[in-house]
Amino acid sequence: MADRYYWSLSQMQALESATADVQQGLTDSLRQVNALIGAVEADPMWSGEHKVAFLAWMDLMKQYHSQLASDDVGVAVSEQLRQFNTALSSFYSDSWSMARLRSVL
Repeated sequence: MADRYYWSLSQMQALESATADVQQGLTDSLRQVNALIGAVEADPMWSGEHKVAFLAWMDLMKQYHSQLASDDVGVAVSEQLRQFNTALSSFYSDSWSMARLRSVL
């Protein structure tokens, strides 16, 4: 019964892959935000309050995506996953911890 709570190596690899996919998605979104800002700034159809308001909102999106897409975030997430995997490995290899887990399940 406790087996369903095990994190397998393949699950950890899938989680790391998903994290990389999210990071790539954020980088792609940042690129698209920058392209949209450039297009709006260059398009004479955009003017006045609408242009100012839209560009202000897009600037917030750019800041948001820039912070999340930074390498520091990706490195921090990868490090946390590595530490999590190490802690789980220690827990699974500790017979007292596993016996305790089985006793409550």
